Amino acid sequence: MDCSIVNHKIQLLLQDTETSFNMLIDTDGRSDMDYVDYTVNARINCFRSALQNPDLRRVELASMLRRALKKQKSIKSQKTYWSAFMTSYVRKNANSNEIFE
Repeated sequence: MDCSIVNHKIQLLLQDTETSFNMLIDTDGRSDMDYVDYTVNARINCFRSALQNPDLRRVELASMLRRALKKQKSIKSQKTYWSAFMTSYVRKNANSNEIFE
């Protein structure tokens, strides 16, 4: 599949997941999980499909998202939208076997 199509799918998935998580927080007023926990539990199969990696484990996706969030916070690039940065990071690291917390 074309890389730009995969990137677009991942970006839409991240945007949709962020919106859903924010709606959950807004309506519930609290959450027992953070964005990464929500994403991993609610959208693992969507990420497996978008990344073309059916063996992607929840712990791998969570680790990847946490590293991306940490890196994004450290660079605070105003020129790059959050979802575009996250898409790029996730796409580049999707097939890595490294798991860090």
